[in-house]
Amino acid sequence: MKELMREFQVQDVEFYTVYVREPHAGEARFWRYKQPQTYQEKQSNARKLLQQKKIEMPLLVDDMDELAHRRFGRMPNMCYVIDKRSRIVYKSMWTRPQELRQVLLELTG
Repeated sequence: MKELMREFQVQDVEFYTVYVREPHAGEARFWRYKQPQTYQEKQSNARKLLQQKKIEMPLLVDDMDELAHRRFGRMPNMCYVIDKRSRIVYKSMWTRPQELRQVLLELTG
C-alpha cells in the first residue's frame, strides 16, 4: 500500500485507513487488545495500530456505533475506491494491492 500511495499521489488519489473495531478482541494472540468502551480508547487502539504496522496513510476512526463498519460491509480489511462523484467504483473483501493498482491505473490513465 505504501508503494501505491507513492505511485498515485501525483494522480490526485487519496488513501485512508478506517479503523472500525477490534476484530479479534480478547483472543489469546491478541491478548492486549479488548473492545474499546470509549471513543478515546478506540482512538488509542487506532494510533497503536498505525505505529505497529507502520501505516503512513491518514487514519479515520469509526464512531462507537460502528456506523461506517455497518454501512460498508462489516468485514475486516475491506478495500474501496470511491471516485470524485462519491460513487463506489471498486470494492474488495480483502485489500489486494496488485488488484487495486490495476483499478487505479484504469481510473487515472
